[in-house]
Amino acid sequence: MHVNSSEYEANGYEIYCDFNNKNTVKLSNSILKQLDQLDYSTNRGLLDTNETPLYIVKNNKVDAILIEAGFISDDSDLYYLKNHTNNIATAIAVGIKKSLNE
Repeated sequence: MHVNSSEYEANGYEIYCDFNNKNTVKLSNSILKQLDQLDYSTNRGLLDTNETPLYIVKNNKVDAILIEAGFISDDSDLYYLKNHTNNIATAIAVGIKKSLNE
C-alpha cells in the first residue's frame, strides 16, 4: 500500500497489477469495488505493470499488487487518509477476502 503525491491537481485511488496475471487482476478489481463503496475519492482504475513497470510488483516472488490509496497532495484525499485509515484498511481486507472466496 502506498500514497501518491503530485505537483499538479490530482486525486483518487488506483491499483497497479500485472494484467497478464488473472489472480492479481481479480484481486485488484475486488479491492477497487470495496474502495468505491467508501465514496471518498475518484477511482482511477487499474494500471498495468507491463506498461508501467514497478520494481516492487514485477520483481516479487509471489503475486503482488500496489494500492495507491490517494494523493497526500490533495486536501480531500489527505483528510480521508488521515482520519479514516481503518475504513480503507477494512475495505482492502474485505476485497481480499471476497477475491479469495470467489
